[in-house]
Amino acid sequence: MYSLYLLTDPTGAETAYIGKTRISSDWLGQHLNDISGNPNNRHCRWLKMLKVRGLKPIMTVLDIVLDADISQAERDAISMCQAIRGTHCVNDNRAS
Repeated sequence: MYSLYLLTDPTGAETAYIGKTRISSDWLGQHLNDISGNPNNRHCRWLKMLKVRGLKPIMTVLDIVLDADISQAERDAISMCQAIRGTHCVNDNRAS
């Protein structure tokens, strides 16, 4: 089972990110401590910007999904996020 989640900007800005994880309890803390990924990655840049400002995104679990269905569920959620938030959705176009 996976959690499909939404990260949103705590300042009320429209910025959002869709992701998936098996570990929902401490995942956000671990993710924020390891944002040294690709500097061209929009969500890494967004998370670094929040961290510099002393902020953390708000994590909302959208759904609990079976392993076999998670990749499609994530792609669908990203597409919806991009349709609603446009460029404020910081996912790249490739969901894993």
